[in-house]
Amino acid sequence: MWRKMLHLVLGGVLLAGCFSNVSEDPAAPVGGTRDRLQRTLEVPLEPGSCRVVVTVDRQYQGEMRQRIDLPVLDGTVALRSRPDALVEIAELRVDLDDVTFDGSEFPPNGVHVTGITLALRDVGEAPAEWVEGDTKLRAEGVIDLLLDWAVVTGNRAALPLGTQQVEGVAVEVEVSTTDDGKALVKVHGRQHGEFVTATGLFSISELSLELRGVG
Repeated sequence: MWRKMLHLVLGGVLLAGCFSNVSEDPAAPVGGTRDRLQRTLEVPLEPGSCRVVVTVDRQYQGEMRQRIDLPVLDGTVALRSRPDALVEIAELRVDLDDVTFDGSEFPPNGVHVTGITLALRDVGEAPAEWVEGDTKLRAEGVIDLLLDWAVVTGNRAALPLGTQQVEGVAVEVEVSTTDDGKALVKVHGRQHGEFVTATGLFSISELSLELRGVG
C-alpha cells in the first residue's frame, strides 16, 4: 500500500517538473505567420525604420510649399486574418515628434507644433492573399485616420488644434516572419489631396506612410 502511494507521489512530481518547463510567456513566438494571425497580432513600430511625410502649403505673405518629414517616436500596429480572406486592421497608432517652423517659413514668429498623433479612426478591412506558402501575407485596402495635434503658444502652453480627419488613405500591408522567429509587419500608405485647410493661411496634403514593426 505505502509502496503504491510512493510511486504515485513520485510520478506526480515528475509530471509537474515536465510541465513546469513549458514556456508560459505570451510574447514567445508561436508558429508561423498564418498561425500568428489567427488571433490579433500586435507589434510595436521601429521608429528608426519608419517615415511619415506631408506637404505643407503656406498661403499668406507669399506662397511656400514644403515636403516635411515628421520623425516617428512610437507607435503600434495590430492585425488579424479572417476566414473570409480579409485582414482586419484593428489598430494603427503613430506618435510623431514636434515640428518647428521659423519666422521665415511662417511669419512673423514661426510655429511650433506638438502632440502630433495619427490613429486609426475605425477598424479597417483589406482583401488579403498568402504568398510563399504560409510565410507571407499581403493585403491592400483603404483606411481613415485621425490627426491630433497642438500648437505651442507664447507662454509655452500646448493649445490643441482639434482632431482632423485624414480620409481615403490607401495602404499596402505585408506580414512575414523574420529569421529569428519574430513577426515583421510593414505598412505603406498614401493619401492624395488636402486633409487640413486653414483658408488663406495654410493647408496640409499628400500624406505618405512607411511603417515597420517587429515583435
